[in-house]
Amino acid sequence: MRYRVTCINKGPAGTHKHIEYLGLGDETGWSRRVSVPDAIQQLRSPWGDRYYTISPSTGWEAEVIEGACEVCGQRPYVRTTADGIRDNNLLSLTYCKVA
Repeated sequence: MRYRVTCINKGPAGTHKHIEYLGLGDETGWSRRVSVPDAIQQLRSPWGDRYYTISPSTGWEAEVIEGACEVCGQRPYVRTTADGIRDNNLLSLTYCKVA
């Protein structure tokens, strides 16, 4: 399946924070969260789920892919494909409000 990422949650404070959860849903909000390790497991499988974001300004989609943190090299790590549009990057998404 293919899921839209609408929000993120980062980990505890440190020198920099990594994304820990992707919120999946639509323009009305998120309906469930998936952890980054679970998302990576899906991305590594040829039959696994896929994730994307949508730019509010252009409507263009960016695929979520596995990568390494540019600051510390940590894996597993997720990011969007490079497309020159900033508002569809994972770090530009709002935080998932968790009760």
